[in-house]
Amino acid sequence: MLEQVFVILALAVLALALTTVAVMAVITVRGVRRASRAARETSRRVGAALVSARGLSPRRATPPGPMPAGLSVFAADARATVGSPGWWMVQRDRRHLWRTVAAAGHAVRVAQRSNVAVGDLPVLTAQLDTAARGVDSVYRASSRVRSLRPEARLEARRIEGAAQEIHRAALDSLRANATADTEPILSAVRIEVAALAAGARASHRASRLPTG
Repeated sequence: MLEQVFVILALAVLALALTTVAVMAVITVRGVRRASRAARETSRRVGAALVSARGLSPRRATPPGPMPAGLSVFAADARATVGSPGWWMVQRDRRHLWRTVAAAGHAVRVAQRSNVAVGDLPVLTAQLDTAARGVDSVYRASSRVRSLRPEARLEARRIEGAAQEIHRAALDSLRANATADTEPILSAVRIEVAALAAGARASHRASRLPTG
């Protein structure tokens, strides 16, 4: 039970960190857009002032030039990622995949430290982690290539199902070990409590017998 609480707390911290990163990314992109607009506006004003100084009409001046190539590429990339609902869906699916795989790995490691039977679960967990990395790569590519998303999502669901089975197996092994350890103690406690109760009753009856 305590381990499950730790897992939940760790996942909550991870989710908070990912949310903070996403918010910071959004703030950064918005800041870049504002800076770009301000730069274009400043460039127009400076150009108009130079043209006016030469005696030309500001309306006949060179129209606002295109955004610098590097900044244009960055803005387009930002719109295709942070500004796209599909990008956020992919990040959500990636987060769920790794949360499930990490929970399985944690349960197996706890079972190993507790010296309970785990069989080949550690090996299977390592293989599952490798498979998850491959699917995560497809997920990252699917942020730009939508046709990859159904395939990545299908493979992710299969990996998540296997991770959940590993998680359950590790927890079952831990529960069985805990039951084996606690049952003799509980049995001894019940016997001792029953013996004390019988002794107390016998002492009470003896005290009520007439003396002399």
